[in-house]
Amino acid sequence: MSRDRDALMWLAIACFLCCVSAYVTLSRIGMAEAREYDREDFLYVPMHLACCPYDESVWQVHWVLACVFFPANVVDHYVFGGPWPAGSAPLSL
Repeated sequence: MSRDRDALMWLAIACFLCCVSAYVTLSRIGMAEAREYDREDFLYVPMHLACCPYDESVWQVHWVLACVFFPANVVDHYVFGGPWPAGSAPLSL
């Protein structure tokens, strides 16, 4: 029984590390792109796909990722001072 519990613990740790690394990668790419456009928020999807022309499916991907990564966003914002994800489509690039 202990071996199963250990395996489950290592699986949980691996999943957690995968989620954290995915958040760090996607958010930092979005933050770098947001700085190029002088924005205070960021997108989890490329700006050119989300804005020109407006594509609802791209925004759905952004919102799903924003919901999945919400706990990481809160920690990043309050502990490290990171920006929040975008709440709406930019009016222009």
